[in-house]
Amino acid sequence: MTIRLREQNAELKSEKQFAKEALEDISHQLRTPLTSVMMILGLMRSADLEDKERTEYMRDLYELLARMKWLIETMLSLSRIEADAVKFAKDTVSCRELINRSVEPVSVTAELKGVEIKTEIEGEPAFIGDLHYTSEALVNLLKNAIEHTPEGGTVTITAKGNNISSDITISDTGEGIPEKELPHIFERFYRSSEYTKNGFGIGLAFAKKVINAQDGKLKASNHKPHGAEFDIHFYKTTI
Repeated sequence: MTIRLREQNAELKSEKQFAKEALEDISHQLRTPLTSVMMILGLMRSADLEDKERTEYMRDLYELLARMKWLIETMLSLSRIEADAVKFAKDTVSCRELINRSVEPVSVTAELKGVEIKTEIEGEPAFIGDLHYTSEALVNLLKNAIEHTPEGGTVTITAKGNNISSDITISDTGEGIPEKELPHIFERFYRSSEYTKNGFGIGLAFAKKVINAQDGKLKASNHKPHGAEFDIHFYKTTI
């Protein structure tokens, strides 16, 4: 009885810690966009504002609110995964279907920024995993790649497999990741990073958790001549 009470107490403390960390993270990540929203709303109250300016402010406001929604949803999902509250499916996932599903939500963003998305798939690679959550992980990696790729640049997604495993690589033609940041970019609370300053640190942490939870591997590196590269490794059978 005493042992069970101790276990329950430990579980309760763990849940409280996860809730505390989630709230702290939400507060930190939302502070900047919320300040921007308040500034824009203040400017829109001006009676002298022209219709063109008002339209531009409305667009900026929508983008900020969309970013805040994404941050909240991603942080809550990340907290659930860290609390072992998510049951991942173990289905046969087609890399082709996964990539197509992941590219669709970011295609407009890439087009507006002038970034081309290329896909290169060898054969029909597949793995055992959860299509829904893995797609969310890839969407976050793609958003990150697009964010760090200049106009006229390219984000390339490649996939290949063998009898044992499948590999997906997302590479961009951006500035790359500062060497000092490489060991830390998947850390949820790493807040001094220039590479993750726009909230994408949460997206990278989420992607890492999702992939690791399915016995996969995710690593980041820089590739020549320039740009970042994220390599995902999945197995075709459960391990």
